[in-house]
Amino acid sequence: MKLFLSLLLVASCASLVSASSSRDDVVPRLIQWLKEGGGMFHDGLEIRKEGGFFGMFATKDIPEDELLLVVQRHQLLTEGPYAADEGFDGTIWCPTVYNLIDELKLQKEGKDADSKYGPYIEYLLQQDEGQLPSHWSEPGQQIFLELLAQDNNIEHNPTGALRKDDLRPSEPVDYIVDDWKLGCQGSDDLFEQHAALLLLQRGWDELMIPVYDMMSHRNGKWLNTKSNSVHNQEEPVMVRAATAIKKGDEIYTSYNLCTDCGNRATSGYGTPEILRDFGFVENYPQRWFLTKAVKFDLNQNDDGSLEVVWKTKKKKKTSVKSIVWMQHQLERLRYFSMDDDDVIPMGVLPKEWNVMKQYRSAVMIALTEALKSLGAPAESEECSGSNEKSCAIAYRYDDLTFRPDLVDYNVDTCDTSISLNFENFTKIDKPSSLYQT
Repeated sequence: MKLFLSLLLVASCASLVSASSSRDDVVPRLIQWLKEGGGMFHDGLEIRKEGGFFGMFATKDIPEDELLLVVQRHQLLTEGPYAADEGFDGTIWCPTVYNLIDELKLQKEGKDADSKYGPYIEYLLQQDEGQLPSHWSEPGQQIFLELLAQDNNIEHNPTGALRKDDLRPSEPVDYIVDDWKLGCQGSDDLFEQHAALLLLQRGWDELMIPVYDMMSHRNGKWLNTKSNSVHNQEEPVMVRAATAIKKGDEIYTSYNLCTDCGNRATSGYGTPEILRDFGFVENYPQRWFLTKAVKFDLNQNDDGSLEVVWKTKKKKKTSVKSIVWMQHQLERLRYFSMDDDDVIPMGVLPKEWNVMKQYRSAVMIALTEALKSLGAPAESEECSGSNEKSCAIAYRYDDLTFRPDLVDYNVDTCDTSISLNFENFTKIDKPSSLYQT
C-alpha cells in the first residue's frame, strides 16, 4: 500500500511539473511553430510577462523600417470549414468563432496533434475568462451600468441608445446577448461565449493572427510599428518598425489607429470603446469623444503633465451647456464612491471592481483636465446667485428612478427547518398569507 501511494504521489508530481512546464514554454514553442511554418520573428525581440500580461520587447536597437514579424497566410486562424459563399458581416465574425471553438476543444481533449495551430491554441486556452464587461458577473455588469448612468436605459429608451446624461461606451455589456446569442445563434455555454469574445478581443474581423496579437496597444509617440493590410490575400502579414526602436522598448501596435482599423480612426472610437472591446483602460494618450460637443484627446507630456487637444469640428468655444454637462458628470462620479476595496459589492469579482475603479478615475481625470483647459471650474456654479426658487443640485441625491435590486431576499440566514423542528408538537394551521393574523 505504501509503495502504491508513493508511486501515485510521484505520478501526480510529474503531472504537475509537466503542466507547469507546458504553460511556461508555450511562447518559445509558439515562436518555433511560427518559424517552421515560414514565418519570421526578429532576433532582437522577445515576448515576456510584464505585470501579469505578455508583451513584446526589444532586446537590442532596431532601425526604422526593419522587418519585425511575418505571419504566413496559412498560419492565420480563419473561418475554416465554416466559410460561407455569401460571406459574413457582423461585430462578432460567427464562422471564425465556430472554427475557433473546434480548435480549442481539440486542444482541451488532448487532440492538439490534429490542430495545425498547436501552441497558439494552447496560448489562447491560458487566457482568463471574463476580461470584457460583456462577460462579467451580473452584479459587476449592473454596477458598471450604474457607473455609466446607463442602469435604467431600457425603462426610458427600449432601443438602449445613449441618453444625454450617459457616459460612453454605448452598449457596454451587450456582446453576448446581442451579437453571440442573437447574431450567431450561439449557446449559453460559457466556454463558447469566451471563444466568441476572444475573437472580438484579439482578432481582425474574421482573422486571428498568432504572435501579432501579443503586441500591446498604445498610440502617440509610443506607437512604433506599422503593417500591411492583414486582409491582403496576396501576401503574408508583415509588421515593420515605424520608428527607430531602442533596446528595452516595448513594441506597440494600435487598436484604433491601424492600417485596418477602418472607421475606428475617424469615428471617435477611443478609451471608452477600448475598455468595452478589449477589457482595459488604455494608457496615455487617450481619446474621449463623450458627446457631439465634448471631443478631445488627452496627451501626457515628457514632464508628466497632461494636455488636452480638442477635436470638435467647429472652431469656437465649448458651449456653457457642454461645460455644465462635464461638471455634472464629474460631481456624479465623485459621489459614486469606489475607494474602499474592503466593501466590494456582493457578487462583483475583484478584477471587475479594479477595472471599474480605473475607468472611473480615468474619466474624472479627463473631465477635470478638459474643464481646466477651458478655464472652467470643476464644480457647477449654476445654483450660486440664482434668483430661481429651485435649481438642479446635480447628481448629489438619488433621482428615485427604477433600478433592479440585486439582493436575494429569499436566502435564509439559518436553517429554519432544523431550528423550528420541535418535538411533541402537532401542526394545526399553516399561514396562507404574510398578512394573516
